[in-house]
Amino acid sequence: MDQRLAQLIERSIREAGHAALAFYGGVYTITEKSRNNPVTEADFASEKILLEALGGVDGYGLLSEESWKVQHPGSFERLFIIDPLDGTKDFIDETGDFSVMIGVLEKGVLVGGFVYQPTTDILYSALRGQGAWKLYQNKREQLHVDAAYDFTKQKILVSRFHLGKTEAGVRDILGIGDYAPMGSAGLKLATLAEGRAHIYVAATSKMGEWDVAAGALILQEAGGRITDLEGNTLQFGKKTPFMEKGMIASNGVRHKELVQAVQAIINHQSQNASHSEQ
Repeated sequence: MDQRLAQLIERSIREAGHAALAFYGGVYTITEKSRNNPVTEADFASEKILLEALGGVDGYGLLSEESWKVQHPGSFERLFIIDPLDGTKDFIDETGDFSVMIGVLEKGVLVGGFVYQPTTDILYSALRGQGAWKLYQNKREQLHVDAAYDFTKQKILVSRFHLGKTEAGVRDILGIGDYAPMGSAGLKLATLAEGRAHIYVAATSKMGEWDVAAGALILQEAGGRITDLEGNTLQFGKKTPFMEKGMIASNGVRHKELVQAVQAIINHQSQNASHSEQ
């Protein structure tokens, strides 16, 4: 992935973020794609800008949250994976925790990741093999995870709207010292990359590739690790673009133990469900 393409993405993601921000705190239309899954005018305004800006890049397909069924992402070797507004509920509730995200995939490998938070004008980015970076007020800072080993000295990030029993159980069974609610999966992964938190677990099959791709590379380039709930490498560019086995992200120091704890919790929940059915 060359620098000219990276610069195009950075310009486009900022423009899309500014378009979404124009709706923020104002009056706009909200509809539901499915139960408890809202979408706003801001989502579509951001997506329109990104699809127009990146749709003309030769050789790349488009996988965007609001229109992925039209684009047939599985037929492309090179792909832009787009979330035009990650954290729509936080956008509606005006918490500030929302972002615009673009991941770049080439032959199944993430080669670029960009997460832009419009309310702070912070851009997180990574190119494969070139580290992870934060750009704020024209200052460029390289990102590194915090290598805390002791779980009691680590912080887990949890969803403000989607906290499940597995995520809560991880916190309790490992004795994790601190936790914080936060919106936007991309911002959570960027926060781990910054070293301001250490763990993020999403025990759901409902996340799309667009929720994860950009932040995944940023975290990896900062020294962290991200897998599915079973510890397997995440796959992108699938014909059905969902993270069917969830996601575990960490600073990488005790990732295997984290996976084992999550699996123990899931197995316990499954056994309890079986007993309750008998």
